[in-house]
Amino acid sequence: MTTSSLDQLLQMPEGTPSAVVKEEVVVTQEPSLDNLVYYTIELGSCLMHLSLQACLLSLNIETPAFCSIHEFLKEQSECHHKDMYGLATTVRSMNYLMPMCQKGLLGATKGFKTTSTYDAKESLMQYYKNLEYVGYKAKDTHDMAKAVGAPDLENQIAEVIHHMFTGSWKVKSSLRNA
Repeated sequence: MTTSSLDQLLQMPEGTPSAVVKEEVVVTQEPSLDNLVYYTIELGSCLMHLSLQACLLSLNIETPAFCSIHEFLKEQSECHHKDMYGLATTVRSMNYLMPMCQKGLLGATKGFKTTSTYDAKESLMQYYKNLEYVGYKAKDTHDMAKAVGAPDLENQIAEVIHHMFTGSWKVKSSLRNA
């Protein structure tokens, strides 16, 4: 392959942004494809926050039930990441772009609460509250997908809702016996 043909391969397709364009997005509750995409990106952002939070909790948690909680949180982290990737793939299939880096993706939501302690009980309580927060955000996104007529996204989001509230139930059950 010559240098010139390699250069041709690496050229951006026409219409592809080559630089980061920062725009102020105004999201409303009005059912529209744009709003659905923004809701979905925000949900994906929450899932990335959860994935990272569950991963770090699984590594740092110190409790008598470490072995079971560590494994559970590790599985949760992988599940959150898989859910986020599925939503992101759907956003791209609708010909919209995802944020290009972690700063853009993680900055897409403001309501997510971070863990500020190494205390196992407090950290797990914050994690289950975040699971429920994301679960309700997913319900709002599901309603938007239904209103817009996106059954594929509805089904994906229904799985996310199931994962959020099942995870929350398991964490709360573990905390009751701690």
